[in-house]
Amino acid sequence: MKDKFPLVVGLGATGSSLIDYLSNFHEEIFLIEDWESNPNLEGIYQKESQININPLLDEDMCEMVSKVYPSPGVSKDHEIFNFATKNEIPISSDIQEFLENNNSFSTKEWKELYRLSEETFVEETESLKKGAAGAGLTDND
Repeated sequence: MKDKFPLVVGLGATGSSLIDYLSNFHEEIFLIEDWESNPNLEGIYQKESQININPLLDEDMCEMVSKVYPSPGVSKDHEIFNFATKNEIPISSDIQEFLENNNSFSTKEWKELYRLSEETFVEETESLKKGAAGAGLTDND
């Protein structure tokens, strides 16, 4: 089975943020940006992922797209909605992506974080409250 990659529509604040986030998980991202002189396009090639701008929306493309992420300013009449619906490609959003992935640590990672917290935790005692770093009413450092 071929790898599938996200398709972001619009490179405003939301689209830029989505590409930054999705770059952590995908080696390739598709981007549709209708505004040819969008200043955000200048830095797009400095991302960690390969960004393919304005790909042809054809049969081959529908086999390569995992989800479509339209930015809030994209018109409901944009061709991407018809393309996604016709080819049964899920349409999602930045908020939905966060809600689905906000707990993306594996059990092993959680155990490692807990172990680290045990090594760095300091019990709270009355003597430490009075004399340890950060104690007292005056911050002198």
